[in-house]
Amino acid sequence: MGKIMSIDLACSTRGLGICLLEPAPDTPLKVEFASPEHIGLHDPLFPTTVGEAIFGFCSRQAIPIVLIDGPQAWKDPDSELAYCRRCEKKLNTPAKTGIVGNVKPATWTRFVEFSIAVFSRLVDLGRKLAENPHPVAADGEVLVLESFPFSAWRKAGILPLPSKRKCRSEDLAQRLSELQRLYRPIVATAPNHDELQALVAGLAGIAILDGNTSGYQLDGSPPICKNGVLVGGLHCESAEAEEHKPPPGSNRMKAVRFCTKTAEVEATHTTPN
Repeated sequence: MGKIMSIDLACSTRGLGICLLEPAPDTPLKVEFASPEHIGLHDPLFPTTVGEAIFGFCSRQAIPIVLIDGPQAWKDPDSELAYCRRCEKKLNTPAKTGIVGNVKPATWTRFVEFSIAVFSRLVDLGRKLAENPHPVAADGEVLVLESFPFSAWRKAGILPLPSKRKCRSEDLAQRLSELQRLYRPIVATAPNHDELQALVAGLAGIAILDGNTSGYQLDGSPPICKNGVLVGGLHCESAEAEEHKPPPGSNRMKAVRFCTKTAEVEATHTTPN
């Protein structure tokens, strides 16, 4: 089937998480974590070099799908929304991407500009963004998708991972155990916070690679170019499987909702890497 590359993006290698997922029929999901150096990245990071490193690695490894945790474009100035893109409003992302140069909270500006520039470089190199709810990576193409790990945890019915500042080793072990129970991945090494975020976000790519349109969903508006600026964008995540949902009213569901709200407040007041 091929590999999937999922990236928990950051402006320095210290916060960059890279996960490679290799699904295959009738065999367990293989998961590897790659260091930034493994794909050719070293500090200081620049969006162009990050985009080129992703492009080169995917070309060498014949990887058809890449998911990146970060915005791909600015808000459409003609959108009815005041200060964010449609997918960000639905997911309540901590960073709200407005028209060019406008980000709320302002502490996220550097990361948002960095992420959009990485996507832009990949597009310049011939990579393809999702333009409809059922994207397909044709032979020789690389499909680049926007992800959001926080939402991916909720879709799986698992408590979202705490912020890196508050995350303990037992939190990492517990979330990994939950993913192993649900998806049966074979993980050779224990992931750090960024790598585990990349893993959960990358699971959506499996259904896309398999052509299983009921196994994922894309929300937002198709990316378009207006006055030389890419705006809009579709966000990709796994569909919420019934077997992954905690029963309504259960303590687990209440815990998911409580931790979700707590993490949303934390994220709003956290400066990204």
